[in-house]
Amino acid sequence: MSVVIKRNGKQQEFNPNKIKSSIQKSSKDAGISASRTKEIIDDVAESVINKYKNKKVKALYLRRIILRRLDRKSKSVANAWRRYDKKRRR
Repeated sequence: MSVVIKRNGKQQEFNPNKIKSSIQKSSKDAGISASRTKEIIDDVAESVINKYKNKKVKALYLRRIILRRLDRKSKSVANAWRRYDKKRRR
């Protein structure tokens, strides 16, 4: 079982759908087509999910890895994710 360590120190079971959903929402905000979104999810989310399943990982580290991959795959989606994060943290 994979575990994500949240910012407040709580541990939560790793949920791959959260990563996929976040990328999907960011892609929509960035105006990316459905087919391109699927491509991005397949590339970015699946590789992160496969790499970190059955491990314990900090949420901040996961976020950093995902954003780096998004920067390489689709800068506009990465920027949409960052805008959402910025709004949420206010």
